[in-house]
This record gives sequence, structure tokens and C-alpha cells, in this order.
Amino acid sequence: MTHSPTSNLSVVAAITGLSILFSTWLAAASPAPASPTAAATRAESINDFLPANPRDPLDSALIRLARTAMSAPLDQYESWLFDRATTYYKLARWTGDQGFRKHAFELVDRYYANIDARGQFRLKPDDGKYGYLDGAVWYERETGDRRYRPQAEAIYRMWLEEISSQYSPTMRIWTEREIAYALGAALGWYQLSGDAGAMERARSLVSQWASMSRGSGAPLHSLAQQQEEFSAPWADRRMTSPWMAALFFEYLQVYYRLTLDKAALQMVSEYADFLLKYGLYDGSLNHPNLRGRLMAYYLVGTDGVYTRETPSEGDGEHSPDVMGIMAFAVYAKRQLGLDTFASLKAYRALRESAAFFVSRRQDVNPPRKINWWIGTSYDSTWLVR
Repeated sequence: MTHSPTSNLSVVAAITGLSILFSTWLAAASPAPASPTAAATRAESINDFLPANPRDPLDSALIRLARTAMSAPLDQYESWLFDRATTYYKLARWTGDQGFRKHAFELVDRYYANIDARGQFRLKPDDGKYGYLDGAVWYERETGDRRYRPQAEAIYRMWLEEISSQYSPTMRIWTEREIAYALGAALGWYQLSGDAGAMERARSLVSQWASMSRGSGAPLHSLAQQQEEFSAPWADRRMTSPWMAALFFEYLQVYYRLTLDKAALQMVSEYADFLLKYGLYDGSLNHPNLRGRLMAYYLVGTDGVYTRETPSEGDGEHSPDVMGIMAFAVYAKRQLGLDTFASLKAYRALRESAAFFVSRRQDVNPPRKINWWIGTSYDSTWLVR
């Protein structure tokens, strides 16, 4: 890509300046913020990004499939996993597309209408991974309207019960996805309310990941905690899920933006080193026609991979997510003064794999795929700029 680096705020300004027509639409379509503070902080609701490039094979495929996925059934819980409303808001900001923006506002209203007083998603109650605060943050930043704060607080408090601030090997469930959304809830509530306890919760969750990663670079945990295996010989094997880790590192970018805590940079740098050593493989392990396609194992540890599930051709559809980790690692290593050669090479190879696996699809099935594809990758070109 040839775009110059920019922050979210300057991206919005640049896009707005493209034409009087677009500026007129933006003024009409965006509810006016209630205060100067809301306007000034608007760009902070998502990570920094460069505008989508319609000539890029991956960007164009994601945009095409996102349009197709707009027809997904919204009365079924599956479509909402991985925060559908925020995915389309990111798309709207990333592309400047009015249709995506309108859809995002429709989705966020429908989503929070389905959150009960316990912070549970009514279409899938008692399943914490459907609880997100991001929509409340960006909606309030866009409009100054606090209407979703009650649901946001309920979700934040739900996550306090779902996952402890301290890891224990006896925890029934621990996945990178759960700690990602618990971190997102803490950061989201902090951004909405300024609650110092929420930031302390976020710091504790970040420290938990760092502590679990000591010695390997990855938060290794049992396959029983991952809810994959419950009997020997697999249940006690300690592994990590690279694609689920991508969800955590998206929120770790938010944490870093708010705190400038360099421990966050060190964490993603070390996780990328773990992946470079243990987590990536050539697609020829699946089929000769996939030779040269860099892929990531579904679950992997220092002593091997979860061979019941991986390697498989399906690993390729998580290339956009793992690509996002490598992009953040390139950024982090540059900030830390570390060598970026291996992580940047892996990023580029994973981007080629992502374009291959995503562009050959004509639809998005299951519908949740569009949420993880875009939510973990839209900011990658800014990170490696």
C-alpha cells in the first residue's frame, strides 16, 4: 500500500476532505456529539488504521464478503459471535462506506436490546463470550448519547464473575477468547465511566497473560480448560490457540493506547517469537497444492500440536487473525528496538495466505467468520506501515 501513516483522527479528516458530497453525507448521517469532549475523543473508539485499499486482494475480498454477510440471520445467536456490530463499525470507518455505517448503527441497537440485566445475551444466555462493550463505547463517542451504559455496566460486571483476575490451573475454563473479552469489557467500562477499578482489572488481566507466558512467550493452559479434551492423553496437554490470541492482542492494542505500558509490546513480541518457533507451518502438510502457503496451527504447545484438529486446510481461514498478531508484533518490535525481519516476513506470507483463503469464498458460512476476519486484521497495514 502507498498510503502515508496516520492516526484515526487524521484518517477521518482525510476521508472527509475527499469531496463536498461525502462531507455533506457525513454531517447528515452522523448524530451530532453532545459535547466537545465526545467529538475530541471520537477516534479513540477503535485502533489506528489505514483506509482499505480496494485494489488489495485481501481488502477487496473482505469488503465483498462483508456485503454478502449483511444478510445473515440476526435472530440466531451465531451471527453475533465476535461482536458483529463493532465489526461493521470498523468496516464503515475503514472503507468510508455509508451502507456499512448504517448497518453498524442498526446492529448496535439490536444487540444491546438483547442484553438483560445480568449482562447476558438473550439469544445465548449464560455464555459470556457474547458480551461486548465496544459498541457502547463507539456509539457514545459518535453521538454523545449514553443510552447503552446500563447494558455496558451489566456486561462488565458479568465478566468479573466469568473469569478471575488471577489464573489457576484448577479453573474450569480458560481460553484466549474469554480473557480477551474480559479485558475488552474492563477497558470499555473504563473508557465510558473513568472507573479506576476497571483499569485495575484490565492491568490484572494483562499481568495474568504475562505470568502464564513466562518461559514460553505464550499463555499455555490445558486442553481441558480450552474445552477441547477431558480425558487422557490430551486433557492435561498445555497449548495455546493462535487465532483466539488474536482477539486478545486487539484489546492489548487498546490497553497500550490508554496506558503506554511497554509490557504490552513485550508480550506481543514474545508471542510472535513463540509462533515463529512452534506455531506456523507450510500448507503442503495439508495438500501439495498449498505448498508455500504459510498457516498457523489451531492449537499448539512447546511439545507439539493438537493433531486431532490440526494441521488442516481449515487453519488457512484463520490466516487473517494470526496475520494481525504478526502486524502488532512488527510494530512492537520497532518500538522496542528489536529486529523485525522474521515477524515482518511472516506477516507478509500470512497476508498472502489470507488473501488466498478468503478471496476464493463466495459466501460467509458460518456468518461469524466475517467478524473475526475483519475485527483482527483491519488495522494491520497501519501497524506495519
